[in-house]
Amino acid sequence: MSTTMNCSNCGASSPAVQTMIVENCPRCGSDAVNVCHFERVDESVKLHESWTGILKDPSRPSREKERQRFKSGADFWRDKLRWVQLERFIDRDNARYFEKVTDPETGGVIHQCNEPLPEHRGHDSTADRRCGGSLPKGVDAVD
Repeated sequence: MSTTMNCSNCGASSPAVQTMIVENCPRCGSDAVNVCHFERVDESVKLHESWTGILKDPSRPSREKERQRFKSGADFWRDKLRWVQLERFIDRDNARYFEKVTDPETGGVIHQCNEPLPEHRGHDSTADRRCGGSLPKGVDAVD
């Protein structure tokens, strides 16, 4: 941490001791001084982006208005505590469910499901086998 003394009157700036009580500027004698403390913090932030959308048909009753739903982009995989790429599309008019989860670092497919919507029953180890077979070696099922 660094501490500086700045004079509002003459513009003088000098390093100051953190415990020092500054009453007057050592250059011009003015009492209009400010003591500023600066601390450098090195942090980084990584942003993740995703899009979600819903297509509704206003002519239908409220429980049937939603016709399509999608999500595309980054999603946090809680079991493995890491970010993955998710593509999900639910089409009620054509009764289809599509979902693909990929590892953004390797590009490998972690999970893929493309099935009729009435047959889709959520995410468990049986859903992965039902949606197209086995998972890549060393990858557990997405719950």
